Amino acid sequence: MMNYSTFDFYLLVLFGILGFVMQKLDIPIPPMVLALILGDTMEKTLRQALVATDGSPVVFLDKPIALAFFALAALSMCYSLYQNKRMAQRRKAAEEAKAG
Repeated sequence: MMNYSTFDFYLLVLFGILGFVMQKLDIPIPPMVLALILGDTMEKTLRQALVATDGSPVVFLDKPIALAFFALAALSMCYSLYQNKRMAQRRKAAEEAKAG
């Protein structure tokens, strides 16, 4: 709902600048949109789960499917770091070959 207030206008400009900066820095926008939409719900659910288990995070690893998703996420992050390191080494080797 739009109120045509000054605050709405400044908020519009702020998010426009944020989107522009994210685009210039090659930061993907869809994860940010997902975080804005799902963040509040995920936080409430996390808090409920932790309260129900007296603060123990083991509840997230009890079920095999949850453990599989955590393992998949960890593997994905490790693979991404490995790819970045490999690309940096290739760039460095290409620059050395070009210079020498």
